[in-house]
Amino acid sequence: MLTLKLQIGKTQKKLPEGEIIFNDQSIHRGSFDKDVFKLNPVVGKNTLQISLSNKKDTDTIIKGNQITEDVYVKVVDISCDTTKDSVGHLDTIGNYKTQKGEDLKTYGFLSYNGTYSFVFDYPFFVFQRNKIFYQ
Repeated sequence: MLTLKLQIGKTQKKLPEGEIIFNDQSIHRGSFDKDVFKLNPVVGKNTLQISLSNKKDTDTIIKGNQITEDVYVKVVDISCDTTKDSVGHLDTIGNYKTQKGEDLKTYGFLSYNGTYSFVFDYPFFVFQRNKIFYQ
């Protein structure tokens, strides 16, 4: 079993919305109102997609030079419950494509409408040690 941990950025009036699809199965759809999800991987290739769908430019509240409120989803960690191995380098092993078709470096941060796709082999420790990842 894997644990997906997210950080949810919300304003006083709005939660982010989207979908989490793991190996072609929807495990969440709608408002992101919780931040931990359990995933049941298969040995070998797995695909995780996380989308943000309701972000508007007006959702980012700036005061001075700082963002004080925003609507976003951040992938904090994906870890194996058994081995405690964790996936790192979310900026280099995932692909974040916005609705406008732009490919962005994300560092796990979804702050534009679009989909973050992460294709990986499981178990992590075997494939990380051998530097084998799908892309």
